[in-house]
Amino acid sequence: ENNKLSGITTAAAVWITAALGMCVGSGMYVEGFFAAILVVLTLYLFGFIEFRINKRNQIRNYRIVCVFRQKTLKHYEELFAEYRLDARRNLQSKVGDKIIGNWVLEGSEKNHEKLIKRLLNDAEVLEFDF
Repeated sequence: ENNKLSGITTAAAVWITAALGMCVGSGMYVEGFFAAILVVLTLYLFGFIEFRINKRNQIRNYRIVCVFRQKTLKHYEELFAEYRLDARRNLQSKVGDKIIGNWVLEGSEKNHEKLIKRLLNDAEVLEFDF
């Protein structure tokens, strides 16, 4: 989903719940108890790790509309690089005297927020979606 893997934690939780049920059903209460504690701790740890990874690497779609000038869109791609965001150019179009650029940017949440602040204060940007 959007270049991300999802649903693995849910699938693993369903699988381990079945395994714990079989453990308890066969009378292995102590083993089941310790396995349940291990599973809860592991899921908590993975939740923390996932949160840290998402803060360091986010993928966002940007759409910028501005008055058409030569090299206008190239200027924004240089700006993305300045904020250490990897850019993949998508559809670019010109409508009347306006040019519309779409990109997929990948980088840290902090760098995305800095870029957004800069673009929101850019007088040349007529419309901006992020």
